Amino acid sequence: MADSVVSFVLDNLSQLLKHEASMLVGVEDHIESLRVDLGQINQFLQDSKGKREMVKELLSLIRKVAHRAEDVIDRYVINMAKHKRRNTLLKFRRSLEHTTMLRTVAKDIQSIRNEIAIIYSSREKYITENKGASDDYLEDRRKLNRHTKSSGGTYNMNEDGLAEEMRKLLQGKRYLIVLDDVWDTEVWDAIKDAFPDNMNGCRILVTSRLNDVALYVSRTPPYSLRVLDKNNSWELFSKKAFHGEDCPPGLEIYGRKMVEKCNGLPLAIIVLAGQLAQRERSPRIWSQMADKVSWKVEDVADKYLEDLVDRNLVMVSQRRCDGGVKSCFIHDLLHDLCIFECRQENFLVVLTDEVFTSSSASTSTDTTTGTRRLSAHCSTSRFINFVHYDSSRVHSLLCFGDPCELSNRNFKSLYRKFQLLRVLDLGSTTVLGVPTKVEELIHLRYLRMNAPQLSEIPSCISNLPKLQTLDLRESKIKYFTKNFWKMQRLRHLFISADCDLTVMDRNKEVKPMRSLKTLSTISSNAAYLLEGDTVFPNLRKLGLQVSQSSSYSQTNMAKPNFSSVRILKIMEGSHFLSHEGVLPSSLTKLTLLQTKIKLPVFEMLAKLQHLEILKLLKKSLAEESIDCKEGWFPALQVLHMVELDLKKWTFQQIKMQNEEQKWITHDRDVMQSLRYLLISKCRDLTDNPEELKRENVQYEFQS
Repeated sequence: MADSVVSFVLDNLSQLLKHEASMLVGVEDHIESLRVDLGQINQFLQDSKGKREMVKELLSLIRKVAHRAEDVIDRYVINMAKHKRRNTLLKFRRSLEHTTMLRTVAKDIQSIRNEIAIIYSSREKYITENKGASDDYLEDRRKLNRHTKSSGGTYNMNEDGLAEEMRKLLQGKRYLIVLDDVWDTEVWDAIKDAFPDNMNGCRILVTSRLNDVALYVSRTPPYSLRVLDKNNSWELFSKKAFHGEDCPPGLEIYGRKMVEKCNGLPLAIIVLAGQLAQRERSPRIWSQMADKVSWKVEDVADKYLEDLVDRNLVMVSQRRCDGGVKSCFIHDLLHDLCIFECRQENFLVVLTDEVFTSSSASTSTDTTTGTRRLSAHCSTSRFINFVHYDSSRVHSLLCFGDPCELSNRNFKSLYRKFQLLRVLDLGSTTVLGVPTKVEELIHLRYLRMNAPQLSEIPSCISNLPKLQTLDLRESKIKYFTKNFWKMQRLRHLFISADCDLTVMDRNKEVKPMRSLKTLSTISSNAAYLLEGDTVFPNLRKLGLQVSQSSSYSQTNMAKPNFSSVRILKIMEGSHFLSHEGVLPSSLTKLTLLQTKIKLPVFEMLAKLQHLEILKLLKKSLAEESIDCKEGWFPALQVLHMVELDLKKWTFQQIKMQNEEQKWITHDRDVMQSLRYLLISKCRDLTDNPEELKRENVQYEFQS
């Protein structure tokens, strides 16, 4: 776990140096030096994986120094943000304080660097050779010695001796040597004397990713491999990923998208194909990788969770309709072990109502000292006002207590105690007021709260510079202020369907929110934001509530643009769907609720080539009879039909001649990819198509 902590801190420092240079005036050189030192520790950890075992003491030292470095920089950024908000006069009055702060930070960073130097210089004391790795090394050495002995050499040669032996072997012979992936000119200098020039057509083929190495090795101009065009790139990818088989339905659009990002580089294509060959061949997995091939936090987390499920360490209580884990649990004994280990490593501490008792209060501070995450399974307001715990280094606060109210005064106490928060989940706690100075939680990435008494989102929330997820779905927010458009890092926004998003003039230009991926749920009163692709150009998941009686009706609305959306949920109104081509061809999941669509719209849905999941819920279909035709729903894997007025559902029969020239009917070209069918509360539907009774389809019927 220490290596992940160091990598995380390194990434934060790199991002800080790249994007927050104005915040680092006066200490940027110190931070860069710290980044280099941590990089050295990180490289040591990576090189040691699988080769050597490190005692817990060393890992604990590395983890603590990395956490300390993170906290020092985070507090400095907070202080700099406060200083920048001051007016000129106040900056002048606080100049001495600011100078002292810079000196303190520089001193703290130097102290951390000294700790890192001590750890690095004494690292070998904490390391024992891994037996498995040692055995592998000895076996490799034995093979080398056997080769040397068979060539008339001696055991235990050093590099110079081995080079001389190689030269003797090749002397007078005609040979071809291939040196793959030479990364440095010094490597060539170290080995070139082992290859004699016998003047008889000997050749040495050197490959390198570095042009300067290629130029150094030979006076002959290097041959640069040409990049592949789109067709050859896809051919190479298909060969490596599918091993000669055809690309499964629904995967090609994602595969080509990923291959295009390889820019025709064969090695990149082969690596990508190798990764995908080990993954499940489903559009869900491939679409995740296609959205962000190089960095996929959600995808990595999903993979780790599935690994735990495979090992029976985590039990799945419910899966999503696409096969992913929706909810899970672990055994009580394993849960207790996890809590114990988390506390030992200062990863997480769970606080219950017991901490409020006099006997437990004295030990609460020791228990929480240095912890990075607090999980409060108690009253939130009582917990915040409790003094016997250390909150100075907490980065995540998760509240799971019973419903209670959090006053404005309590909220002030919260942000004063937890200044380094990145994640704040207030659970079922009702927030009665949000103080302005909440904007000082400048490191906050995730915020979930229930604020029913607020009619608008305060500017202090919009001013949080690093906020990525904002969950207000339990609140009664009616609209956002114009400051909402400042939240350029926001990725996921969950709001109530009554929220109008903005009170600005619809003709006034707004700044595109390019980072936003999820928007759920938006009302039809703000639907004009979807008329083009300029406001939310990269939206992937959208929830839309459209009332037929809305003032923003079909007559005065332009064609909405869902071109980037992959997951779509529409409630009530159906006129959005009446536009030809409004739904993107790459849509993978569609949920309809009370939309009352008619046959022409249903036919449009049936022709979506990549639709995997379709949920028709509660009066979403106005037709009483549906006849599915050839080629409909080619990629559909999951179909939910709940509370529909459907009475008759048939499949069009296709006639063809068999080998005996007899006419037969078949239906395999309809819903050929279906794996799961749920029919619930469709009381008038008495007969289900016999054609769907296939061995590979799971059925669930509920009355």
